[in-house]
Amino acid sequence: MKRDHVRMCCGPVIACLCDLTVTLGGQSDEYWSGNWAAVVEGNPVPHWLLTQHPLALCGGIAIWIGLFCTAIVRLSDKPARIVAFVVMLGHAAAASTWLLRMQPFGVLYAVCLLLFLKRFDGLIWRRGGEDSVRVTEAD
Repeated sequence: MKRDHVRMCCGPVIACLCDLTVTLGGQSDEYWSGNWAAVVEGNPVPHWLLTQHPLALCGGIAIWIGLFCTAIVRLSDKPARIVAFVVMLGHAAAASTWLLRMQPFGVLYAVCLLLFLKRFDGLIWRRGGEDSVRVTEAD
């Protein structure tokens, strides 16, 4: 069962890293020239981290990934699934807001991200179910 919980971390981690990538990519040239106050970010925690330095956001994201993966692995099955789904959905939605700004294909990029995450997450869940069935049948 814990192997299934580790697999549950994959979708949220990928969504989180996509969100991080588009957040950093969405910063202005002024921001990247060293004016950390020129941040473009709606979430107050990443906004504050970005005003410190881009690497502060990367460190914050590493801590966040560690926290939600620990929760997913340690929780029982149903709460772990809920945490994995909510984290993945939240980061997918946040990344999509950045992608929608990319004209003329922003909507297409956002839809592709959501479809990729849905498909990837479906494969992870299905694979976990096959392992569970095998273990049960072997017992």
